[in-house]
Amino acid sequence: MDHLETPINITLPPGMDPCILGFTNGTYPNGTKGLGNFKFGHYNPADPEWELCQLHNDYYYNQTKYGLYTTYFLVVAFALAGFFHAFNWLDSYGRLRGSSFGIKMLRVPRAAWRALSYGQIHSYLPTNGTALFLAIAWSFMSAYCWGIRPYYRPPNYGSSPLGLRSEFIATALVPWIYLLPMKHNVLRSLTRLTIETAQTLHKWFGWFCLFFSLVHTIAQTIRALRQAPWTYTYAHNVYYRTGFAALGPLTWLCFLSIPWVRHRFYETFYILHLVGALLFVVFMYLHLDNDLGSWSYMHATVVLWGSALGYRLLLVAHNGLHAPRAVVKPLDESTTLVEIPTKSGFKWSAGQFYWIRFFSIRPLSSHPFTVASLPTDGHLAFIVRTMSGFTKRLPNSKVTAPSRVWLDGPYGTVATKNFYACSSVLFVAGGSGATFVVPLMIDIIQKKKAEQSLCQKIHLVWTAKCQTEFTWYLPQLRALLEDGDDVEVSLHITQSQEEHDIGADTKVVDTQWVPAVGRPNIESLVHGQANTVAGKTGIVVCGPEGMVIDTRNAVAGVQLDVLSRRVLADEVELISELFTL
Repeated sequence: MDHLETPINITLPPGMDPCILGFTNGTYPNGTKGLGNFKFGHYNPADPEWELCQLHNDYYYNQTKYGLYTTYFLVVAFALAGFFHAFNWLDSYGRLRGSSFGIKMLRVPRAAWRALSYGQIHSYLPTNGTALFLAIAWSFMSAYCWGIRPYYRPPNYGSSPLGLRSEFIATALVPWIYLLPMKHNVLRSLTRLTIETAQTLHKWFGWFCLFFSLVHTIAQTIRALRQAPWTYTYAHNVYYRTGFAALGPLTWLCFLSIPWVRHRFYETFYILHLVGALLFVVFMYLHLDNDLGSWSYMHATVVLWGSALGYRLLLVAHNGLHAPRAVVKPLDESTTLVEIPTKSGFKWSAGQFYWIRFFSIRPLSSHPFTVASLPTDGHLAFIVRTMSGFTKRLPNSKVTAPSRVWLDGPYGTVATKNFYACSSVLFVAGGSGATFVVPLMIDIIQKKKAEQSLCQKIHLVWTAKCQTEFTWYLPQLRALLEDGDDVEVSLHITQSQEEHDIGADTKVVDTQWVPAVGRPNIESLVHGQANTVAGKTGIVVCGPEGMVIDTRNAVAGVQLDVLSRRVLADEVELISELFTL
């Protein structure tokens, strides 16, 4: 139907349903016939009758507001996240310059929010804060999807209002779904979302989009079956054919992202994910057909996705000029060291990572690895744990000469500047998680020496399966311990009952350094660190899921002690890193 500027020349008695002709098959209660005709046995209204029914039943031309509701909600939510990050930055800036304004301001609500948001119930669920946000977002979208009536109009009176509402909700989510996983984007720069959080939102928004797309599909199919045979509708209405075409890749993308599927077949998943994402965009353009200006969401998706991909290509081109070749060295039976010499102007920060593509081993795939060195070392170093696939082939590749690589990065934004304002920091590492943790610790110590950090006490707790892993950073740890008594190192092994000398004691150099057997008590360590010195306490953790979850829950719990002033720290902030493919 074309939109009529002056649709109403029909006057109905008070209280009469404006869609009554659709329910009475074209006859008013007084016996008067409608102006329309019949199609497949159902009354087909004239334009004024169609428009009169539409105006009083969730008007078709007003459906775009439901996409805008979704967009406005997410813009406000991420703006609040940006405000929280900005305030944390201002607070750290003030501490470094001796101001107490930020310390006193919003102290209670910040600790309360961290107590609520830092914890995590199960590895299959996001952190409590992310889960709470997703629950609110889901409730908000569901409320106006299901809470507005009617769900359907009579046959031939237009699309299902339920189907249209759910369609615009799903379509409005698409730009966010494509924006969130991009390693460099404006959203993450403004909010400082961790990559893990951004990936979690990306996956759950994908499931939200699939759910509302299914609601749209089912509602519109019911509407079609009520007014014509399905074979006729499918043959004559291109929207149904393109809609199913778009639903296929979306379903494929969501189910391929289930963790056990993604982890087991990651290299295949990665390629199929890109192909599915491209097909989904193409079919969405065909399906929407710019109806009610709906292409604006797809244009936004293409611009955001394309600009991020373009930026990645520029990074790869730039990195190729500075660090084109890598040297592979086996460290032990399960670990390989990859070193890439760098030139001046090549920059990265502690805690960041690169995607690396080895042309001589597997030229069509790239893999992410955390940088285990600092720019002051003069080279990029990556400690690669042998698992399966590429990492299994790497130590057996017999790459003796420098091998050509494709570097994509650096990625990952760690709020290290906030930790320069900490009076004490606890670093917790599990296995190769030390490649994330130790460079951050060294960075903070270097800032302390340059009088750019307030840190007074640093404690590294490193847990590994075997003692050989500790040799990765042994020279650096020795040097740190020699500098003073404000650095403490505790080592733990979990799969060995043997004790061996690995070079130094945690407090005294040139005496035996014996790791403890068994896992550390994370809760006790976190509480003890928060009660070490007055001021702000930072906690950094990277390791297996269990260790990260335990640390998150421990830091969430200590917030109650901060609120009740049972510890010296006036604030406890957490950085947790759990890289998920």
